[in-house]
Amino acid sequence: MSSAGALLLLACTPEVGVAPTVPLDTASPELVNLIEDLAESARSLPDSADMRGRLAMAYEVNDFYAEAAETYAQAQLLAPDDFRWPYFRAVLVAESGDFESALPILDTALGLDAEYVPAWLYRGTWLNALGRYAEARDAFGHARDLGATSNADAGIARALIGERRFDEALDLLLPLVDSTKHPQAYRLLGRTYQALTRPDDARIAMARGKGTLPMTWRDPLQHQKWRYEASLGRRLIHAERLLDAERYGEAVDVLAPIRAQGVKEDAVFINLALAYARSGDIETALRVAREGLAVSPDNFRFQNVFAGVYQSEGDDSRAMEHLRRSVELHPAQVWPYERMAQLLMDAEKYEEALAAVDEALRYGAEDQERLYYTAGLLEGVRERWPEAIDRFEQATALDASYTMAYIYLGRCLAEVGRFGEAREALAWAKRLDTHPDELASAERRLTDLRSALVGDGSEASVAPEGVP
Repeated sequence: MSSAGALLLLACTPEVGVAPTVPLDTASPELVNLIEDLAESARSLPDSADMRGRLAMAYEVNDFYAEAAETYAQAQLLAPDDFRWPYFRAVLVAESGDFESALPILDTALGLDAEYVPAWLYRGTWLNALGRYAEARDAFGHARDLGATSNADAGIARALIGERRFDEALDLLLPLVDSTKHPQAYRLLGRTYQALTRPDDARIAMARGKGTLPMTWRDPLQHQKWRYEASLGRRLIHAERLLDAERYGEAVDVLAPIRAQGVKEDAVFINLALAYARSGDIETALRVAREGLAVSPDNFRFQNVFAGVYQSEGDDSRAMEHLRRSVELHPAQVWPYERMAQLLMDAEKYEEALAAVDEALRYGAEDQERLYYTAGLLEGVRERWPEAIDRFEQATALDASYTMAYIYLGRCLAEVGRFGEAREALAWAKRLDTHPDELASAERRLTDLRSALVGDGSEASVAPEGVP
């Protein structure tokens, strides 16, 4: 948001008058038509808060922030009992970073509807940002009472950390990470452990919290705005964000009307097929993907969609066909190689699986520790212990919380007689405390190997055992 726009957001609530206009000289025809139609409706029905509010939403989602804030304020004056207009205005003002100005506007909205959970979550978040921790805890407490358990607990924990009440934060965060496994919850836990001078626990928590997915919440009212996004590109970006947030039904709501309008963009077909597939509507997902493939037969992403759908349905053979076609069309990608590695591993084609893992690593896979772990398993199943050790060490170097990598590292070290290092690896796995049965098995194997060596006086008598 521009500094000029931010300053305009600070303006006092205007008197109801003519809705503000926006410059459209360089706007797309779609945006011009949308804004002109909504502005004309607002002019023809000057006492309609709904018409004014729709114009405000269109202004906001198309980046006319100052005009949107002013128009929301006009809608609020026209309908002072309507929760939406002060709520939307408050969130818009907060997005400029001005939480102090946003809070009283939000309080007006909460005076109209004190049971809308997202409003309390916003209030707590903004108060935390301002360092008003006691008020933040109270706001999140309201949200929790209304059913927003995870997000509310995370917000309360953040406030407790701000107040340096670390033991109380720890008591709240431990069950939260158990129930959500969310990266942000783990990062809060890591900060708490750091403050409590527990560096090993902090290291583990931070490793588990390395994901970038934000801790968000559903906001049905805010979702209404997407229909006023004028450009196809903006609507696609919105749909992709919904997919990333695993809000598949909402992504379908955004994309299905675009497809119905006859738009022949690959991204529409691909993302809509993914949204249907992840919502469980496999038949429609395949139909949409086939429709898109007919338009762009050489787009490798359609092959990935088919592969993912067929694999989810248990048809590994057809999935593999599409994965191979995908990498023929575009070799420099990660996802199909990762899927191929899993399918080949399941089929006990270990050399081919390992080659697929290395291709995924070569092309920059994000989740490298998982791939190194998989490669370690593939080396270990053939009793190539030094190679397996190297792979598992790479996995644990990237993720100090990867219990199974430590367990198999310990097993492989034991197989080559490096018992002290094996015990260290298994001790760390024990500290992680996530796979007790696998750890117990590895500890028994270490004991057996050590006993055999001591009893016979040479490593030659140790019978190797496959890792997996």
